[in-house]
Amino acid sequence: MSRGIEASAALDVIRNENFNWNVSGNVTFQEIEITDLAGATNEPVQVGGISGGTGNNIQEWAVGSDPTTFHVFRQVYDQDGNPLDGVFVDVDQNGIINDADRIRYKKANHDVYYGFSSRVNYKNFDLNFTFRGAAGGYNYNNVASNAANFGSVFPSNTQNPIYLNSPIDIQNTEFSQQRLFSDYYVQKADFLKLDNISLGYNFPGDKVDVRASVTGTNLFVITDYDGIDPEVFGGIDNNLFPRNRGLIFGLNFNIK
Repeated sequence: MSRGIEASAALDVIRNENFNWNVSGNVTFQEIEITDLAGATNEPVQVGGISGGTGNNIQEWAVGSDPTTFHVFRQVYDQDGNPLDGVFVDVDQNGIINDADRIRYKKANHDVYYGFSSRVNYKNFDLNFTFRGAAGGYNYNNVASNAANFGSVFPSNTQNPIYLNSPIDIQNTEFSQQRLFSDYYVQKADFLKLDNISLGYNFPGDKVDVRASVTGTNLFVITDYDGIDPEVFGGIDNNLFPRNRGLIFGLNFNIK
């Protein structure tokens, strides 16, 4: 079941012969919940594979939960807030850490999506920009969980050693090996992006008007997320490379 509400508004702040300023925005609130598993029992159906081997699934479907909910172990930390290597909460208190100790924790789907745009015209100049963001969602940082450990960096084959790079997060955890299901890697993915901004100037002519412009795309993002990009489809971050940042110069000719 999916439910939500969306609102948008536009406003002419200033409008006269030489100067016009328009702003617009929209916001969407959403909630997604599984209400039925097509006749299946209430046992969770695991989905959302992560790297590291067959059957490593970090998300699950269960009635009453968001379909992007993560299925993880509760990480234990020391008194300084550092994660302890391979130490997790024994949820059922049977002295064994296994899949029965994994819990449903956070979700990838955001609660709120929003955007804001503005257009300014002053005589022959025009300026346009668009911001876009989301809040309330989380990512599983699979880049760090897969490679930010000493076992992935240092070779097991000492006869033909190949030393690999590692995400900087290894300095925070110092994990000896992959801890793929730790909730440590479920990280808040709120963001605000400047999607694009364009500045132009119109050169009027007797027969042809020429507009020169420069446009920047994906110029910056504000986020606390540790990965390359907080905007990840499905919430499992396998991105090794950032999105392109563009700068476009343009000339438009309007023949009268």
